[in-house]
Amino acid sequence: MISADTTLLHLLDAHPELVEELARHHAHFAQLRDATTRRLVAPRVTVAQAAAMAGVPLDELLAALRRAAGEPAGTPGGDER
Repeated sequence: MISADTTLLHLLDAHPELVEELARHHAHFAQLRDATTRRLVAPRVTVAQAAAMAGVPLDELLAALRRAAGEPAGTPGGDER
């Protein structure tokens, strides 16, 4: 389950296609398409931090990522990974 505490590394390892969803929310995240950048940045950034960096409400980003991954969009953010 994608949560606020999920790292981008874990997220993109499980769902590599979600890099496009992240890039849709903020152009900066398009850099995660590059394997080197992903390896350096993704382990250190959580979904909650990504939402803050993009200036997007956390609930909105979580819902979008969950929908794109085929998960229920309305589940709590929690600390599940």
